Amino acid sequence: MSRADIHTSLMGPEGNNGRAKAAHGCAPRDARARVYRLYQRPWAGVLFLLFALLGEGILGTPFTRLHAQDPDAFVARMSVDNPTPLMTERVTLSLKLEYRGSSLNLVNPRYDLAVPDFGDHFKVLKQGRNNAMDFSFGGAMKVYEYVFILQPLKEGPFTFKGGAIVFNNRRYDAEPLDIKVLPASTPPEQATRENIFIDATLSRPKPWKGESTVITYKLYSRYELLQQTEDNPPTFDGFSSTNLSRNQEKRVRVERVGNQDYYTLELYRAELYPLRGGTQVIPPYQAKMIAAVPTGRKIRDFWGTRDEIRRQPVALKSPEVRIPVRELPAGAPNDFNGAVGRFQLDAELSGTETAAGEPLTLRLRIHGDGNLKLVGDPKLNLPPAFEAYEPQIKSSAGSKTYEYLIIPGKPGTFTLEPFSFSYFDTRQGDYVRRATPEWEITVKPGSGVPLSGGPIAAGGKESVEKLGQDIRYLQAELPPKGGVEEKLFGCAPYWALWALPFVLAPGLWFAGRKRRAAMADVAGRRTRGARRMAEKRLKKARTLAASGERKAFYDELVHALWAYLGDRFGLEAGNLNREGIRATLLERGVPQEAVERCIALLDRSEMALYAPVESGGPAEDLETATTLLADIESALS
Repeated sequence: MSRADIHTSLMGPEGNNGRAKAAHGCAPRDARARVYRLYQRPWAGVLFLLFALLGEGILGTPFTRLHAQDPDAFVARMSVDNPTPLMTERVTLSLKLEYRGSSLNLVNPRYDLAVPDFGDHFKVLKQGRNNAMDFSFGGAMKVYEYVFILQPLKEGPFTFKGGAIVFNNRRYDAEPLDIKVLPASTPPEQATRENIFIDATLSRPKPWKGESTVITYKLYSRYELLQQTEDNPPTFDGFSSTNLSRNQEKRVRVERVGNQDYYTLELYRAELYPLRGGTQVIPPYQAKMIAAVPTGRKIRDFWGTRDEIRRQPVALKSPEVRIPVRELPAGAPNDFNGAVGRFQLDAELSGTETAAGEPLTLRLRIHGDGNLKLVGDPKLNLPPAFEAYEPQIKSSAGSKTYEYLIIPGKPGTFTLEPFSFSYFDTRQGDYVRRATPEWEITVKPGSGVPLSGGPIAAGGKESVEKLGQDIRYLQAELPPKGGVEEKLFGCAPYWALWALPFVLAPGLWFAGRKRRAAMADVAGRRTRGARRMAEKRLKKARTLAASGERKAFYDELVHALWAYLGDRFGLEAGNLNREGIRATLLERGVPQEAVERCIALLDRSEMALYAPVESGGPAEDLETATTLLADIESALS
């Protein structure tokens, strides 16, 4: 085939006419002109043919799998920007279709929408499709999203339901979504607490007495968490507790609860062993946080229009936890010493033949799953001629080993009776006994040990002195009376000692009264100890700065400054902010320049917790804090 024939087959009967029309600005009738341009560029023609073959599936068995998609991987869900809005605030409701499969093909998609039922609780202000790209938490990809801007009309709880999206002739229904509209007069703190709270969970809701259960306190927040300023775990009366969250870095994660995404932070986790039966009450866990709370207003900046955010201190308290602890059943064996769980008992004796005075080693190992830390030490039943030292105890995860050194006192054949160990099996709901084997021990006469008598033979005074310089024979006669006792009675020091309590009593009474008054003055104690506690924290911050732990340094510095200002000036949590500090310092006569340095240091230190700052550094900020405290104390004195 000649070049002209190829040209004719690609361009058609119009040939150069089509090309001439394109050259004069007229579009060709079809895509054949583009094909001709590919013919003029061989590398472009090769790419065109390759993609055509892939599209037809000739070469694309592995590639065509990209077009496969699972219809069941599509999920429709509804979400709101604020589940507890005020009557005066608008609500953004999003109806979204997400795909959670491995691949997706959106060639010629067809969508239809089923609008949720708003009833007479909300008025639709605006609605429309949101075409912005979005990857939700958990790796789901947004396929389609329709947004409603709503104005609340009634207070109280409401459930959005009936929302659905039809995609390629298949309907995907969204789960109902609950919302609660608060009165317009609701304080900001209460509205904030509706969106940030602490929850407590138990690994075993109904444990047996002595059976472990793990309690976890977790923070849930719809707002971004900026800082934790106070942490007060509860007291676990009636439990033996072990802190499991010590030395663990706290990380903020994202979890979905119902149809809402929450920032979550594990605050505290402890393992509890109930010490008594019945319903045990654990008081609330309390914490103070600083969250980024939307104000409900829009602001415009370089990045466009966004929600205005304020730093909101929030005092949180978890619900009270009630744990119904089950009592152990009656009829416990005599060798039961409080073990609850599932255990095994291993025993090992170093030998069954020895000489009198030569020790043997007995090892008892209790291992399994349960409250090993509360299990009492074993009680051995040794033959009368045997002695045993206190055991060496080695504990590890799920295991406890007792190593006894036993010494036979005289020759003969003795029976070491079995050691038994009983525990309460939580799965069977009954007591189980484990026992060691019985050993026959042959003891031969030892050198220097008599054939009869106790471990130490009877003897006279001379024989006792030969045992060592640390042992002396007991004196049999008492010293004669008189001497020191007669000289002490009736002398001046004797009467002085009698009069001393009467002389010291008034001074001790006044000192105790003054001390009780000082202890009752809580605010005064806070004020007096503020400088000392601040210096202690700054000393720790200096150590962190020297070791290069920048984030830990600034965290300690921020805590030192806020704690000092709150304690030194008796500020409550509501006034412990920059405006309250500025007003209090100026009112107490602190120079304006020192006040501004204090505010600037707080801003710079809190900023350095999350991102490097251009000016200053740990050493410079530490020196500034030390000088600042000295200037404030100087102004107050």
